[in-house]
Formats: sequence, C-alpha cells, structure tokens
Amino acid sequence: MTPEQIQELIDALSPREKEVLQLLMQGYDTAEMAEELNISKHTVNTHRRSILYRTGFKNTQKLVLTIISYGSQIQWH
Repeated sequence: MTPEQIQELIDALSPREKEVLQLLMQGYDTAEMAEELNISKHTVNTHRRSILYRTGFKNTQKLVLTIISYGSQIQWH
C-alpha cells in the first residue's frame, strides 16, 4: 500500500473514527478510549469495527502498523 492509498482510507473515515484510530495508535484500550471520548465501550467497539470495514484491514494491529510505517506522510485533517 502506498502513502497515498493510506491517506485516502483515513480521509474516508468520520471525524470520530479518526479520533478512535488516533487513540488506538497511542496505545489506548477500549475502556480508556471510552473515557477519553466520553462514549460507551460498546460505541468504541462499533467505531473500531467500522474503521476495519471501511479500510479493508482484518485487524487493528495491522492497520496501526501500516499507518505508523508511513509516519509523517499521513495528514489527520
């Protein structure tokens, strides 16, 4: 996957999905994300599933590692 393709996937996410993804990349677990975003754990898990579905990744670890590999080339606007 190219940096441009990763950027397109991130750009297609909702603002809340981007927030969840950024917290995942910082190592937050579900409970911590729920507390940080003031939403339920169920809602966090719904966002996580949606992120995987919309990006086509099978698991969050692979997605996070792929994004990290491109580092500063990714824009979170």
